[in-house]
Amino acid sequence: MKKIRFSRLAKQDLENIRNFYIKINPEVAVTIKDHLKKSFLLLQNNPNIGHITGDYDVFEWHVPGTKYSIPYMIENQTVIILRVFDERQNRPDSWKI
Repeated sequence: MKKIRFSRLAKQDLENIRNFYIKINPEVAVTIKDHLKKSFLLLQNNPNIGHITGDYDVFEWHVPGTKYSIPYMIENQTVIILRVFDERQNRPDSWKI
């Protein structure tokens, strides 16, 4: 099992997601939180399940049941979550921080 580390931007993304959904529908906020937690655990235990992105060392995992994806890197024994990205937004040219 690898460690999970969240970038500053990923932490900010999670806070923004929580703040948005908690205001409009707290039940949806809990559902999204649960889907995200399951995906983080899945990545921790199976870090190579994501697909490779245009950034050769960045993987991406679509969070089932949501409109979110998780770009991440693997460094030694750590999965680094770069972002928690809303797929309805324009993608950046690079996931690198």
